[in-house]
Amino acid sequence: AGSSHEHSGSECHCHEVPQESRSMGQTLDLTSSATKQDAKEEKTTEEQHEEMRNQRKERQQELQTRLASMSIRELLYSVLEAQSERVATYREFDKGLQSVLETGNLTTYPALCVNVTASFAVLSDTINAIRSILEQKRNRTDLAEHIRTLQKYEQEKLNLTAALHLEQMRKQNETAMQRNKDNDDKRVSYLLSESVESLSSQVAKCVESINEVLEEIRCVRMEEMMQEE
Repeated sequence: AGSSHEHSGSECHCHEVPQESRSMGQTLDLTSSATKQDAKEEKTTEEQHEEMRNQRKERQQELQTRLASMSIRELLYSVLEAQSERVATYREFDKGLQSVLETGNLTTYPALCVNVTASFAVLSDTINAIRSILEQKRNRTDLAEHIRTLQKYEQEKLNLTAALHLEQMRKQNETAMQRNKDNDDKRVSYLLSESVESLSSQVAKCVESINEVLEEIRCVRMEEMMQEE
């Protein structure tokens, strides 16, 4: 919902990205955890949560190590690459919703939410790690503030998108129910349509704010490239 209009940050190919930043927490292998489901059945929910927390902590430490040697230009490129992955993840999220709406099979949506949430968590960890290095080790509080603002808008966009998906599913369900009703009361359908329109507008405004921040980051990255030359 509007996410396809975001700039991914991948248009600029003026300088080749370091090899180490290409695979830096941008993807999450969800199938491997699924194959281990039987082995984990004996674990309590708390044990599983603790294991997930430990894995995330280890991943964050690995990220800090990989990012520490990068230049400011390379760090900013990594932010833009993570944003490109976010756009792709939103595209899959919306595509999954469309499949649910077309087939009426709601059972696939929870799994879709789990997958995209996990992907967003990895991307967010990457960007937060970059912010931390820029702020604490590069003394670039200006860039750290840009990234902090970006993260705030991204969290807002995710919340709005989830709410929009829910209203779209409710709207379709109400439309289906109306076909089986004898009365012509369309008030609920009208309210849901208004809600969908409102949320879509809010998502679009959020995307505009995100793009403004990304443009600031691109400009700073170009300045860094010029200084290196």
